[in-house]
Amino acid sequence: MLNGLQNNRVEWKSLADEYDVKMKVIEEEMKKQEGNTTEKAFKINYWLMTKLFFFLMS
Repeated sequence: MLNGLQNNRVEWKSLADEYDVKMKVIEEEMKKQEGNTTEKAFKINYWLMTKLFFFLMS
C-alpha cells in the first residue's frame, strides 16, 4: 500500500512539474507580447505628439 502511495505521489509531482514548465512558457510569451504592445504604443504616441507639435508650430 505504501508503494502505491509513493508511486501516486511521484506521478502527481511529475504532472505538477509539467504544468509549471507550461505556465512559465505562457508567462514568458505574455511578457514578450506585453513588451511589444508597450513599444508600439510608445512609437504611436511619439508620432502623434510630433505631428501635433509641427501642426501647432505652423
